[in-house]
Amino acid sequence: MEISSIITWQVKAADKEERMNDKIRHLKGGNLGDIDFISQDKVSWKQSVCPWNEDEGVNDHKCAVKYISICKYFCGVKYLDTVLCSYPYENIDVLSGNEIDRPMKKCPLCGRQHDSDNTSCPYCDYIY
Repeated sequence: MEISSIITWQVKAADKEERMNDKIRHLKGGNLGDIDFISQDKVSWKQSVCPWNEDEGVNDHKCAVKYISICKYFCGVKYLDTVLCSYPYENIDVLSGNEIDRPMKKCPLCGRQHDSDNTSCPYCDYIY
C-alpha cells in the first residue's frame, strides 16, 4: 500500500465515529483531569498503590495531570475507576493495534512520547 493510500485510509478511519457497540462511543481528546494514587489518606475508599511510587519509595508520580501530561505507564481507565498501568514497561511498548487511538513515537533524545506526526520533539526540540 502506498503512503498516500495509507494516509487517506487513516483520515477516513479517523473521521468515522468509533464505537464499542451501538450505544457506547469512543470520544478522543478528553480532558482527564488528575488521575493518581497519591491521596491514600485523603479518601474514604480503598486505593491501590502506584507501583512506580512504591518502587522509588515516593508518593509523587501521577497517571494524568490536567493540561500537563499522561504517565508513560498509563494505559487507560476501565469503568468504573480502574486504572490500567503497564509499569515497569512503557505503554507505547506494550499496547498495540487498536489499543492506541493514534500513531505515537518516542523521542530518542529525551525519551518522552508524542504524536508521530510531529517533525520535532515538543519537549526537547529534537528534530527527526
